[in-house]
Amino acid sequence: MGSQAAGLIALKPIEHAKSRLAVPDPLRRRLAWTMALDTLTALCHALPHVLVVSDQPALEAGLRRAELAPALLVNRAGGR
Repeated sequence: MGSQAAGLIALKPIEHAKSRLAVPDPLRRRLAWTMALDTLTALCHALPHVLVVSDQPALEAGLRRAELAPALLVNRAGGR
């Protein structure tokens, strides 16, 4: 019986991501989204199962636009 690896990534709301960077807000948000997409793309190509956990209801549409299809668990209550 072979073992399978899986990836699990938690994505915080983009307005809080990379908040310690001293760059203009639009650039920081773009950088955070690009880094998240790059990470997810690598995981989705390398692993058979990838799960994204987030409290961002619009995340699914953004991942679809990027042609990524990890399993998505959205906590709509926004608990931390």
